[in-house]
Formats: sequence, structure tokens, C-alpha cells
Amino acid sequence: MSNRHRTLRETKLVKLLSHFSKTERRLFSEFIHSPFFNKNPKLTNLYEYIYKNLATIPLSEEDPFSAEVAFKHIFPNELYNKKRMTQLCSKLFKLVERFISIQKMESSELEGQILLLDYYNQHYLSDYYHAVDKNIRRVSDSTTFRSSNYYKLYFTIEAEYAKFATAQLDNGRGDVNFQKTANTLDIYYLSQKLELACQMRNRQQATSHLYSFDLMEEIMQFLGNSPYFQIPIIQIWYYAFLLLDESQLDHYQKLKQLLQAHNNLLSFVERRVLYTYLENSCAQVIPTPMGYYAELFDLYKLQLKNKVIYTNGYLPPMIFRNIITVALKLKEVNWAEQFLAEHQQRIIPDYAEKEDMVSLCKALLLFEQQKYGAALDYLNLLKYNNIYTKLDERRIRLKIYYELAYDDLFDDLVNSFRKFMSKNKANIGEVFIQLNRNFVNMINKLNTHHDFTTSAEIKSLQVEIEGMDLLAEKGWLLGKLKKV
Repeated sequence: MSNRHRTLRETKLVKLLSHFSKTERRLFSEFIHSPFFNKNPKLTNLYEYIYKNLATIPLSEEDPFSAEVAFKHIFPNELYNKKRMTQLCSKLFKLVERFISIQKMESSELEGQILLLDYYNQHYLSDYYHAVDKNIRRVSDSTTFRSSNYYKLYFTIEAEYAKFATAQLDNGRGDVNFQKTANTLDIYYLSQKLELACQMRNRQQATSHLYSFDLMEEIMQFLGNSPYFQIPIIQIWYYAFLLLDESQLDHYQKLKQLLQAHNNLLSFVERRVLYTYLENSCAQVIPTPMGYYAELFDLYKLQLKNKVIYTNGYLPPMIFRNIITVALKLKEVNWAEQFLAEHQQRIIPDYAEKEDMVSLCKALLLFEQQKYGAALDYLNLLKYNNIYTKLDERRIRLKIYYELAYDDLFDDLVNSFRKFMSKNKANIGEVFIQLNRNFVNMINKLNTHHDFTTSAEIKSLQVEIEGMDLLAEKGWLLGKLKKV
């Protein structure tokens, strides 16, 4: 497609406007019609044309909404001028960005108040300054959250007051608010530094990317004897960093206690991140498998209670499945059944395999209830494109065939399961390959030797199963072995 026929949809301007909600488009229309913000009627005409056609533009190369057509609408008696059209789009784009900035500032009462403080300070309007300063401190004190952003705001307030006191109240004696400004800066810096260090440490563990943790050793030593350590947000990120740096039970327990005690001080994102740190560390600090599942179950219930686990009111699909899986590991069958009934409609709506996830979890529940035929019915509903769903389905199905003594189907599935893993090895993480490969081998041994002749044979297989670190369904396999 030549530049001459480039559609407006390809421009930064229209791409940005396409993200506007109906309310934002209406507000921008009022904004652009205001002579205070815009005195160029051509920009108004261009926006009205875009606004009218935005929802009906076809997404194809034959898009009739071209720059030439728009130019003719704005300048009906002139020949198309590409440079002029580009300049007009650029000016409108800058106006859109100005609108966004003003909207963001107006959405935060405190940001506008900070700007007022600066204005009144510059113009020596002491009475006005004191009124705004009093109001902004009142609003800040009533803010629920006490994260690092809160202390960033307070540092800005104290820094503004230091400038005000230096310019208008300085009698040559005293502090003029420098100490308080420095203290609030320290709190903001320490909380932000700890939070960022946690993100880096967590990222390093997940990706093996190496980071430099400059000053962290000095900061951790300093905080141990500092009054700043009494501030909850600093304590929380302090123990989070200790946990990520070296997984120990006391660090884990302290972070969990702090999260419960100061849940209301943290934003949703902060709480979710910190609970994820606990979830990821749980296996390292809890030595026994059932103890691990019990602790993980408690974490999930805490997050459900505090509504931390939801994203815009919905559950991520893998968390939905994990909660049910952990509950069933602990034989919390009634709890899992109730959770499934109450939350199956709360899986993120645009998740393509939502129905598959619900069917898979119903099959898991029915298996625990020993309703094997009904569990198979739900497995047969799966359309699954997700490769990990396919692994889950094959494991459950193999367990059902074992329980129902469907030997021919069992043998066929063992072979096809192994071929599936070999064929898809490049698309499945090595850990998951090993977990499932060991499971297939162990359940096949269990099925092949249904009738053990000696207790030594049973003991030998038990030792082999217990000795495997990477083995899916280990508890179930050992439970079946005890019943042989």
C-alpha cells in the first residue's frame, strides 16, 4: 500500500483514540470544543470525522477511511496536501495527549493540590498555601494505603513545605522542615528500594537473569537497628526480600503474619505479588508434601477471603484449577465441590478454554468421589488446545482405567501417553515431562503387578516411588500400593 493511500487507522492518532471508552470520547469532544484548549476549528472537524467513523472502519486494505477522504471533509475546496494533513494529525495527537494528562491529574485530587502548593509558594500567598497544605495533609492522612507511593507523596508535601518555610518563614534559626523532609525521603527510598529488590530477586530466580543488588547488604544491616523498621511497609518488603534471598520458615511465617496484620495498607497489586512470593516459597519451607498442600490451601483461602486472588472480579483459570486440585489433595471434597459451583462462572470470561477448565475440574472432583463413569463423561467433553490440559486429562483417564480395570484401554493409553510426550517434548517444560513420564512408568508397574507374590515386591516399588522427587500423583500411587 502506498503512503498516498495510507488509512488514518494506521496513524498513532487513531490507534490512541480507538482505546478511548465512550465516556472518554465524549469528554474529549467537550475538551476540544473548548476555546481555552483549542482555537483551531480544523482540529475539531478532524476529530468529529474520526469520532463518527471510528466504530465503522473496516479492517482491510480497501479501508475507505483514507487520509485523502478525511482531508476532503475538512478542506472541501482544496487538493489533497499530505504535509498539511500530517501536521493536522500531529497537532490533534498532541491535544489528545494533553487531554489524557489533565484527566489523569484530575483523577487524583492530591496531584492538583501539589501543583497549587508550588504556585502559592512562588507567589508568596501564605494564607492560600496554609489552607491547601492543611487540606492535602488531611486527605493524605485519611488514605488507607501506606505503600511506598504514600511516602513518596508525603515526601513531596514536606519538600514543598521546606521550600515555603525557607522562603517565607526563615528567621535565621531553626530547621525549616529539612529534617522531616529528609526522613520522609528515607522512608520512601527504603520502601521503594526493598520492593524493587524483591522484584529483581524474584525475576532472577524465574529467568536466571543476573542483577546487581548494590547497597542491599548495607540497607538490610541498617534496618535491623533503625526506627524505620517499625514502619509496616518497610517490614513487609524487608521480610519478603529475606524470603526470596533465602527461603526459611521463620521469614515465611513473618511475611505471612505481616500481610494478614496490614492487609488494608497495601494495594491489590502489592498484595497479590506478596502472596505469590509466599506461594512460590511454600515448597521450600514446608518439608512434607501434605504439609505443603495444607499451607498452600490456607494461602488460597486467605486470598479468597481478602479478595486478593481475583483479577477485576474474575479468577485466572490456572488458579481456579490449582485451588480445586489442592483442596482435593487434602480430601476437602465438599469444600472443593462448593467452590467449583460458586466460582465456575468467575473464570476470566475471555479465556478461550473456560469450558474445558470447568469440565476438567468437574472430572477431578468426580474422580475423588469415585464416580469414575461420570468423570470420564466430562473428560470426553474436552476440546483442549492447551498442552498442559492434555497432560492433566491423560493422567486422570489413566487413573480411571486403573480403577475400573480397563486393561486394554489402560495399555493403549500408556503407549499413546508416552508417544504424546515424545512428540511434544519441545513444547513442554522438562520438569513436567519428567513428572508425567515417571507417573506413567509407576502406574504401569502398579497395574502390571496387580497381584504381588511377596511383600518384598511391594516394598521395592514403594521405595522406588518414594525416592522420586519428580513424580506426579505420588500420594495416589502410594495409596494404591498400600491396598494391593
